[in-house]
Amino acid sequence: MDSDYVLMLKTAQSELRAWKNLPKSVKDHILPVVELSRGRKASRDDDLDGPSLRNLPGAYAFRRSATNTFETLKDQGTIILDVTREDSLSCHELDALSDSTDGYQAWRDFVASSAKVVNSIIPTIIINPKDTDTPQQYSQDLFAQIDALFQSYPGVAYRASVLEDSDFLYDISLLRDRININIDNGKKFILIMDHEFIRPSTGTIHAVRTSGLVNRAFDLIPGANVVIMATSFPKSIEDIGNSEHDTFPIEERYLFEQVKNNTKSENYKVTYGDYGSINPQRNDMITTGWRPRIDFPTPNRRTFYYREKRNMIGRDTITNKPIYDDYSSHYKSVANKVILDPQFAALPNSWGCDQIMLAANSIVPGKNPSFWISVRMEIHVQQMVRTLNNVGSDVITT
Repeated sequence: MDSDYVLMLKTAQSELRAWKNLPKSVKDHILPVVELSRGRKASRDDDLDGPSLRNLPGAYAFRRSATNTFETLKDQGTIILDVTREDSLSCHELDALSDSTDGYQAWRDFVASSAKVVNSIIPTIIINPKDTDTPQQYSQDLFAQIDALFQSYPGVAYRASVLEDSDFLYDISLLRDRININIDNGKKFILIMDHEFIRPSTGTIHAVRTSGLVNRAFDLIPGANVVIMATSFPKSIEDIGNSEHDTFPIEERYLFEQVKNNTKSENYKVTYGDYGSINPQRNDMITTGWRPRIDFPTPNRRTFYYREKRNMIGRDTITNKPIYDDYSSHYKSVANKVILDPQFAALPNSWGCDQIMLAANSIVPGKNPSFWISVRMEIHVQQMVRTLNNVGSDVITT
């Protein structure tokens, strides 16, 4: 399969719903990075805090979440498999998978079992040494892992947190001979340079530093596929925009294009990647109320949104608590504002656009933020697939 778009796919309900509703013709252009996370809380012990729950086996429904994820992606040509880097989304089972004992045997076993239920897997190299490991033990476990993964799968990936860990090039240097030999033998090596969240108008600034790292990586591994990964969608919309309506750039596109232009050889492969308009930090806070909002990613690298505060229509006669309008009326209202905006243009064969049109016509298909996150993500991914050929995202053949 040829992919010119690498999508970081987190395993929450919103993201999987968006993926399920994408047309196959769109999915065929995408190489998803499946980032396994803890799943929903399974323990009913409300007295335990976050760290205590993380260390408790079975506190989260990780196995069920992973099974559901693989079922959703079973027809995809190839996936990259990784584990979450966000502490708040991890759990006891994920910590166990990342254990470095015996050359990361637990991770290798999990990948092997996962490979039985999907078409093709490119596993990510896990680097999680023990505090007591000597440099020799560090190298020994890392070599055992990468040798086993290259032997069993069409390639391996390395995900670098480039804004926090510039020392990842030490690992690449350590592994360069093994990687280059396997590339010569027809295997793939995908280096994901993950910027996580970047703020609007910072793409060109990040690109200066990242371009240097990219060129140094290609000096070490000339046959690598380098993915420039980021998202600019905020955790809270008011972090970057007005409360009711605003437009902001899809900054990750500017980052990619600048890095691509700065790459010193046309023979090197640089591919676009993003989080599908999802912020890396998931907000699991349960709230009793929210302002209905609908976002629309456009083909010209911008996202706009409309949002409304619910109207208070009275007070409860017993508790005196305020009573508000039903969510449906506000989702209908913001949907109409979206489709009347000059930036709006409905996409053919887009489930997300269909949901906005339904809401504007008084058939509101979802009344919670999770549903409308799925709508935004489905539209964002469609827009990316439709426009990436114009900016030179290199194809990864898997």
